[in-house]
Amino acid sequence: MRQCALILAVPILLQSLLPAAPPSVERIFPITGQRGTRFELTMAGSGLDRAESIVFYRPGIRFVEIQAESPNQAKVILESTSDCDLGSHPFRVYSNDGFSDLRTVRMTSLPIVVETEDNSDFDAAQPVSLNCTVAGVVEAGDSDYFRCSLRQGQRLSVEVEAIRTGAAMFDAVLNLYGPDGTWLYSADDAAQTQQDPFLTFRAPSDGEYVIQIHESAFEGDENSCYALHIGEFARPTWVYPAGAEAGSSVALEFGDSLNELTSISKSIPQTTVAMSEIECGGADSNSPVRLPFRISSFPNQMEIEPNNQLNATTPEAVNLPVALNGRLQNPGDIDVFPIRAHQGDVMNFEVFSARIGSPADTILTVSDKSGKILGRSDDGLSHDSQLTLQFPADDVFFVSVSDKRENGGDEFIYRVEISPYKPQLTAFLSRPDRRSQDYQTIAVPRGNRVLTWLACQKTGFTADVQLMCSGLPEGVSVSECVIPADRFWMPMILEANESSGNIGTLVDVTASAELHSQSIHGNFRQIVDLVAASADQLYQAAEVDRLAVAVVDPVDFQIELVPPTTPLSPDGTLDLKVMIHRRNGFSEPVTISAPFLPPWVDAPASVNAGPDQTMVMFPLRAWSQAEPRDWSFCLEAKARIVAKEASASVANEAGSTGMAEPGRQGRGQRRRDASVRTAAVASQLVELKIATSPVSGTLPAHVMSPGTESRLICRFERGNDLPADLTATLEGLPNRVTAVPVKVSAIDSTAAFRIVAEDSAPLGTFSGLSVRFSGIRDDHSVSWKVGSGGTLRLVRADELVPGADGQPLSRLDILRSRAKSNAGSSASENSKSEDSDSTEIPLP
Repeated sequence: MRQCALILAVPILLQSLLPAAPPSVERIFPITGQRGTRFELTMAGSGLDRAESIVFYRPGIRFVEIQAESPNQAKVILESTSDCDLGSHPFRVYSNDGFSDLRTVRMTSLPIVVETEDNSDFDAAQPVSLNCTVAGVVEAGDSDYFRCSLRQGQRLSVEVEAIRTGAAMFDAVLNLYGPDGTWLYSADDAAQTQQDPFLTFRAPSDGEYVIQIHESAFEGDENSCYALHIGEFARPTWVYPAGAEAGSSVALEFGDSLNELTSISKSIPQTTVAMSEIECGGADSNSPVRLPFRISSFPNQMEIEPNNQLNATTPEAVNLPVALNGRLQNPGDIDVFPIRAHQGDVMNFEVFSARIGSPADTILTVSDKSGKILGRSDDGLSHDSQLTLQFPADDVFFVSVSDKRENGGDEFIYRVEISPYKPQLTAFLSRPDRRSQDYQTIAVPRGNRVLTWLACQKTGFTADVQLMCSGLPEGVSVSECVIPADRFWMPMILEANESSGNIGTLVDVTASAELHSQSIHGNFRQIVDLVAASADQLYQAAEVDRLAVAVVDPVDFQIELVPPTTPLSPDGTLDLKVMIHRRNGFSEPVTISAPFLPPWVDAPASVNAGPDQTMVMFPLRAWSQAEPRDWSFCLEAKARIVAKEASASVANEAGSTGMAEPGRQGRGQRRRDASVRTAAVASQLVELKIATSPVSGTLPAHVMSPGTESRLICRFERGNDLPADLTATLEGLPNRVTAVPVKVSAIDSTAAFRIVAEDSAPLGTFSGLSVRFSGIRDDHSVSWKVGSGGTLRLVRADELVPGADGQPLSRLDILRSRAKSNAGSSASENSKSEDSDSTEIPLP
């Protein structure tokens, strides 16, 4: 490692500023701590001089103290319990300005040794004792070497946590060298560890062995931190079975790359957490890593060989629900389990294989006794198989598991959980910006409101869903949020009163729905991207179950949406009045937008309020497909906030880019100027009603010639809610054809337009004419459209024939008129001919 001071360069001009922006954590070192001890980390980032505490999502680590050395660096003292879970512990730094981006610290069971330079070549390898965790950094072109003594036959396990730390795209490689410098072993990617390598080795002779770690392409940087575990501990590659029933005692078998097996009985805790981890080996193994492990509410069924055919001797069929456990021990192996099901049962089959570190790429098949396939699955939401099946009869059926590529081995372990199908409901926070942490925490300025992006995922049902938050900071309230059955999110507003203190908490979010007589409940699940690469690939993420919400200092503006007292109609428009309340002489421009719009409703991307402007109109337009319905609606406003200590020149240079917004914070928001940021606040929720139009009418087809004027009349009927005075505008006219809008009074039932067609107006039939009536209703500019589908036909003057009413005839009417005229002329000629012959022909 190239030892770095963990200090960011900041212009001297800004060092004295106190920007009201959330802290940012760009790097921590070491990346790991030992459980059962008090340990220290150094953080680098920004805003750390204002940090108040560290908040962890998982139990086992307690924040003790933070000591800021500068705005960009701080030392943090933490304390962990003796039973603290090993592995990743997500956390955020809290300050009066909000929560930081999410980072993780890895917990180990071993004492920690810090890497010391220069250990960048074989001869300079750093001596370490067995059973320790080395904390280090690999920068570009660097390799770190460590030396340890082994006796002949002694086991050496080495494992690196690199990409799993979530700090960087660090693709680590391990190499092991013998006492004479001979290369013995290399480890790169491993399915069990999300790409991090590990190895297990028995020394062929006494001596000093050397471990090398480097990035696969010899790249790296100050963020390429690692925790390197070196010791005699057991490092199994698999555990079988890979799950058990909650509250049971289960016999587990662990296996490693040395083909050394360990059998241990473990008591499984009574828990509802399905995806868990289990420590390797016995209680005294001191292993620093754990293996994925499933915990379910139903019993295990182990495979019994031979079971590779439907007609083979098999054990008695098992009842459902059950967890089937097995392994594809040989290439081409197929495992078959008999199960007993009842007619009409709907069961969910879910395989756990790739998700628990197994190399098996499963194919799951369900058949009846005749071999008829009832269902088959390759990949579900992951590389593991998943299907839902309704059984056709009370009978015995067969579940078959195989590997897609016909591979096999002791580590090709799988678990098939078969349970009654249940609708699933999960609350989550939308991620508008993938591969970043933007918008992943909520910061509510005192005396103001912000919009959340909480949403729900519904599987297997359609119904309204209610979202609720509990454990909010004191003084914060949340609007009621009911997500309609056909939507996945609706705006929810968090509001902090003026007297709220600055505080940050992790908030529980729950979702509930009523489906017929069944209640469906769901919890919050947030996936936070940590390490991403090109092509939208995500290599490492953290999953947390609570939402970080903080109350922060006030901002100098607030918006109020005047509740509309008139509805928006399909094919109509409605202007909403927005009041901008400015404080303390705040005169920055404000940009207003509508993050949520009902279906088939449009709005501009934004409406800008100039400096000192306190009122703007925000227009909405509904298409004809808009469904009459009531919606919760709000607007969001953003403005640039300049720290009072900043000079005007610095503020102008900074612009509006660079900072996370209150209500929307995240990693990746590194600013050019700490004195300038963008703040986002929301209006209150109002009811937006979409209702049928209070005016209806018809627009007749019209014909005229270029270079002429004509009169077109629209007949309409007005409802009780229509304003007395309206302006009627003829829309959809072709180029170079105009009609002046006309005024319509309360007693009018027609609107007459004078249409002027220029000499160069195009010939042809133009559909889509309509009349838009606009006016003021309850202080709102509103409009409605009638007569949609009207047509205007432009023809040459010699083709224009007036009818008896003076209006131009259509082409069909002209043909009929001409045919009638020709028929009359023929009859007249015949009459003249008969008169000349003086011969009378009697009528029939």
